[in-house]
Amino acid sequence: MTVSTALLVAAIIVAAVVLLELSARRWLWRSTKYRVHPPNTELIVGLSEHVSDRLAPVVLNRYNALGERASQRESQSTTGLRVLVAGGSAAECFFLDQDLAWPARLESLLNEPTALEAIGVSAVGVTTLARSAMRSRDVAEILERSNESLDRAAVVVLHLGSSDALQWLVRGAPKSYDDGRADVADMFLRHPEMVFRWRMREMALTECIRRVQSAVRPSKNVRNAGRFLRSARAMRGKGEYLEGIPDTSGLLENLERGIRRCFAAALRSGGVVYFVPQIYYWKEHYEPREEAMLWLGGIGDASTGAQVKYFLRHDHVRDLMQLVNSKCLSIASDMGVCYADITGRVRICEANFYDDFHLTAAGANELAGAIADVIVADHQSGMVGARSHPEEPAQPPNRLHDAALSS
Repeated sequence: MTVSTALLVAAIIVAAVVLLELSARRWLWRSTKYRVHPPNTELIVGLSEHVSDRLAPVVLNRYNALGERASQRESQSTTGLRVLVAGGSAAECFFLDQDLAWPARLESLLNEPTALEAIGVSAVGVTTLARSAMRSRDVAEILERSNESLDRAAVVVLHLGSSDALQWLVRGAPKSYDDGRADVADMFLRHPEMVFRWRMREMALTECIRRVQSAVRPSKNVRNAGRFLRSARAMRGKGEYLEGIPDTSGLLENLERGIRRCFAAALRSGGVVYFVPQIYYWKEHYEPREEAMLWLGGIGDASTGAQVKYFLRHDHVRDLMQLVNSKCLSIASDMGVCYADITGRVRICEANFYDDFHLTAAGANELAGAIADVIVADHQSGMVGARSHPEEPAQPPNRLHDAALSS
């Protein structure tokens, strides 16, 4: 082969690769939808020994065609009542096995014969759109870009608020700030805002290959998850405590904007929307073993390995969460969002928590039972929607049934 022929062949190959790459980019940008998790995949998560001895060492996270965490039963169901859970890490339950996370337990409880009869449906499916560290404004954007999930939801359960407070602390608890938009890749593991470059790992053709591999082998393994907890807990144990809670005006201002936007997005589903307040591990007296499992409330982000020196005392974290929950409840009342009163339903004990905010399987079961009781009781009494507005006429008793039929 002559030099000129070789150059011609090389030029043709390069041109073909360029054409294929540009075509792949165009196709991916136009066809990819916003998905919190890659559709029809599952994560097999191996937990670090430092997370908790009350959690299984290996857990499964399964995602359906819409990128929602969903049980196998829900994924195969096409009829019945649809419940969508949204929020941050407390709703995601990443360290709990698929069937032990509280949304999955809620699904099981609502599918019991007495609950189905009370609600007036043949089946209930519960799915979850949640990501760790998502503030209320981030959850709002997830909902706004998840129309397919919202359109089929007859009930939306929002469990959020703690990430707003914790992310404010991570930023240094500023008096005034603009919380801004989270990186799209933090909210959606699959999205159309992809940026491609002419490097192998960042090319559209490489992304196409990844998607084929994901379709052929939908299971992915994650090892040693939560290993940061050892150092994070040690930092709190050695840290210094602030005298009080910093000025929360900036937090509450951003929280109000985010919660209103989140509630508005959920209400556009046309279904019943519930706000579930965040639960915090608060006791008057902590045993050393309990102290050792707590790590949140620091001025900085211990989860990244950064050194955090200053922390809020436990009673100040409690007061901060009461402030956040109170603001959320006030907005819920103003916007017609139902309040799921779970007061006293989840016992504050080691068996139910593995850190400040996150539940074990036992705690998840108690929370699911509390929420299921609220949904069933509201339907039976004809008070669906009336918890937020006691001065207004109650919603008709068959609202959940009607919403299920139309979804």
